[in-house]
Amino acid sequence: MTKLFILYGGRMKIYLAMLGIVVVLLNACSGNIESNVPPETKRERKLISIAQLKTDYANGNRVVVGIIGNSKACGYREAGWELLVAGGDNITAEGLLTQTGEDNHLINGWGQNLKRWLQQKNADSQVYNFAGSGWTTQTHIDKGTVAALAAMVPKPTAVFIPLQVNDRLKDSVTVSVNKGGITWDMYLANTRSLVRALLAEGILPVLVKEDNSPLAGGAGWYWSEYDTGMAHETKGIFGGTNDDTHRPFSDYVNALDTIAKDAEWINSGVGALTVIDTYTPTLNMGQESQYRYVNPTTGDVDNSMTGLAPADFRYSLMHGWIAGTMTNDVWHQSDAGGEIILKQYKHFFDPTI
Repeated sequence: MTKLFILYGGRMKIYLAMLGIVVVLLNACSGNIESNVPPETKRERKLISIAQLKTDYANGNRVVVGIIGNSKACGYREAGWELLVAGGDNITAEGLLTQTGEDNHLINGWGQNLKRWLQQKNADSQVYNFAGSGWTTQTHIDKGTVAALAAMVPKPTAVFIPLQVNDRLKDSVTVSVNKGGITWDMYLANTRSLVRALLAEGILPVLVKEDNSPLAGGAGWYWSEYDTGMAHETKGIFGGTNDDTHRPFSDYVNALDTIAKDAEWINSGVGALTVIDTYTPTLNMGQESQYRYVNPTTGDVDNSMTGLAPADFRYSLMHGWIAGTMTNDVWHQSDAGGEIILKQYKHFFDPTI
């Protein structure tokens, strides 16, 4: 009997020991599940720092970023822009660049070229180019762009926001708010809203002063002085209030310096946001022929020396960009202009450039 008890008791100890090992293993496994899951599966919300992002690039690690932009980031007027046909493979009927458009090597936009440049360092790097033709800050909010970016796999760690020109073009003086017009206060609030939403998703916002464009024409035809020449042409023609004055484009880009230093980000521990300036390097682009629009049909370089013809301006707004029908494009950069813009993004990652 005693022998049986000892035998039985010995077996129990073995069983209990084995059970203990199983429990330990289960606890260890359960404790490691989260750490074994790739970050893109866990949907981490921990912000990366600018310094770490640059270090990742320098060390050849994968860099995953996004763009919240407009037709300039789509690649309009750079080589291959004719492939950006609404409802086609490269851009949706709503004007949003598609994944096919992002990867289309025939389209030479700076957004596409940023991805190619990053992938030279690490083939797994990614740029999600959520750019829409004619899209404003309000459009991106209405379409849920931030949520869409946050759902991407792998998730972007930072997102660039070059998004001022359409808010300026569609100011409430020109276009009524109920038709998509943007008041000055809306622009400021919307930009902050995009920043706030990105931070909530654990994505670092990088504000970008949008380029000044290769404005056709003579001296004075810069975005910063746009209202002096065109206010009488655009006031109220699309239901705008017609009771205000156009703000110069420089107000829109310079507002980013203030937004970047908002107490909301400072006090939350995020700190001041980084601002990339593609505006200043492009201020004089319109005065040099290599940065002017070249008619794709005739090959002629825009030679207007007295400013943008109002008829061309009205035609383009009402009928869209049609190859060969106009010689002026005051909003979109040429390939040479796109390279200047791209250089500012490269410099962000590599200060030696």
